[in-house]
Amino acid sequence: MSAYRLLIRGTLVQESAASFGGTEQDHWADAPLCRDGLGRYTLRGEGLAGALTAMARKLFRTVPEAILGGGGAPSVWRPFISHPEQPDTILAELRQCVRIDPETGAADDGAMFDLEILPRGTRWPFLLQVDLNRVPEAQKPAVLAVTARTLKAWENGYCWLGRGVARGLGWCSLQDTKVVSLAASEAWPDAFAADYPHGAAGRLTERGASTLTEFAARAPKIPADGDWRWQEYELVLSFGTGDGEKRYGADLLSVGGHGTIEVDPPWPGLDRLLLPEAMTGKSYEKHWNPDGYPAVSGNSLTPILPGSSLRGPLRHGLARWLRMKAPPGAVGVLAPLHRLMGALKGERDAPESDGTEPKHLSSPLLVRDAYLSDDCCDWKMALVHAHAEDEFSGGVFEGSKFDRVALMDAKFKTRMVLEARKSEMAELKEILDVALALAEGGWLGVGGAASRGFGGCRWEIERREEYGEAQ
Repeated sequence: MSAYRLLIRGTLVQESAASFGGTEQDHWADAPLCRDGLGRYTLRGEGLAGALTAMARKLFRTVPEAILGGGGAPSVWRPFISHPEQPDTILAELRQCVRIDPETGAADDGAMFDLEILPRGTRWPFLLQVDLNRVPEAQKPAVLAVTARTLKAWENGYCWLGRGVARGLGWCSLQDTKVVSLAASEAWPDAFAADYPHGAAGRLTERGASTLTEFAARAPKIPADGDWRWQEYELVLSFGTGDGEKRYGADLLSVGGHGTIEVDPPWPGLDRLLLPEAMTGKSYEKHWNPDGYPAVSGNSLTPILPGSSLRGPLRHGLARWLRMKAPPGAVGVLAPLHRLMGALKGERDAPESDGTEPKHLSSPLLVRDAYLSDDCCDWKMALVHAHAEDEFSGGVFEGSKFDRVALMDAKFKTRMVLEARKSEMAELKEILDVALALAEGGWLGVGGAASRGFGGCRWEIERREEYGEAQ
């Protein structure tokens, strides 16, 4: 394992949409993407360094000073800046977000904002240099072990980058990783190479490279003794018609997309859209003018279910259950909710900062965006019409007719991860189990118009798995 430098090269693949922050000056999105001077979408090296270091600190009680840096010496970890592969085929999207008042079910005033995002499947070249020449001999075994173990966690899908990871954005995995040892005589760094750093590193890693698994097997065996654990859940949400005592009728889904989206025919196509029998393809194109469009993503404009649309129902359902179980006049009823879902200072029912609690509580529960399941190849939509009716005359209020595009038959799959210290995990799992029991029992509506027949669905937990010390 002796070497002058290590080059570790791979690909960061987005398992969800992601938003990597840039400047907000003179931009039409509230939170735009980061771009460089040439206008390219950019994943900065310091952002990668922060995420890697944060994961290392959670996996190990003690991280070598050579990795952390300090005392004027930079870290021996150097992640390089990255731009997406095949940038000409990637289109940025807008993700509209809003805070829902749990009492009224409507949007809070001034709580709507949008993010500029890149869709799921975007691929980013990853390159990490480990400068072993600056590592004291006594620290080298620990540096190699921490490097291997941290990158293995990313390879296993425990990698979150950018904004809004608790609400579904920025879920990534490291793939196709190669590790090569460089001698002092190697031409690296090669500032004369036009494709430096990623192209030049690719040529070096073509010969004599190891996979990340092989590198981890040869690295010194130092146990990952950190305090943090991860409880993972895989869930399937089904909409449409179905049998069973917990379902009846049709469970429709209405999750609105960004207010500026307008998709012309042939989307979603006659094979996806449920039309009246008398409507032909030509009349469909002529009369297709919905008041709102569903949340969609990617070049194919397939429906998605944002992670925020799942966190919200879980949070509101759990809050109602806690209030229902509490005796009259009880104080701190929602404390378990805040420990699981987080809270902001000044938020309704948030814990007060009296010196014993932080001003803000971050959420240990991360919920990824939900995407159509692999076996959901025949999803359907319909344009559902509605109106407000005058209860006295029995007629329709003038100008009150509206419509919405709703999913009539679909199945979504998502991941949830509970990330917490070992001492807190058991309590948080108990709180989350209550919320999931409410979901599995059919008590949580997803999306809009839940009071008008939309949002019912079947929640199923396909897999539970703990990740941490044993791995």
